[in-house]
Amino acid sequence: MDDWDDEDEPGRTYNTHSGWSHNVVQAGDIHGEIHLYQADDREYWPAMHWGYTAAAYAALFLVASAFGYTTAAIDLAFWDWVKLFASLVVFIPVFFATEYRLQGDAFMPLRFLAMVILIAIGVSQGAATEQPTGLEETLGGWLIWRF
Repeated sequence: MDDWDDEDEPGRTYNTHSGWSHNVVQAGDIHGEIHLYQADDREYWPAMHWGYTAAAYAALFLVASAFGYTTAAIDLAFWDWVKLFASLVVFIPVFFATEYRLQGDAFMPLRFLAMVILIAIGVSQGAATEQPTGLEETLGGWLIWRF
């Protein structure tokens, strides 16, 4: 709301606003040019250390390996398949969000290809394992909610 304040100086205005605002420009007395540029609204986070990404990909490999073991070595009932599908529906978006937070959108197609290759290797190795390690068996049980 623009009001004229006759007590301070005649001809000057002041603004009074309350609440939240976004992309606001406020200027007083201007004697010259004004240049306004619209900024991109996205927030950019710096990429984190590669060790975090390596740990995320190691976790992806272990879960893919446990998935392969679970589907090949465990006799799954109908509800076990439902729980396995529900676990993957939760795990996949969480992994993608975590991986995106770690590295942003730099080299996204290459990282996506690496994920697909890692999942394929993990599933095939998990399914081919005759004597599972304790970790594959434990993670496989977690995927079908057998704690």
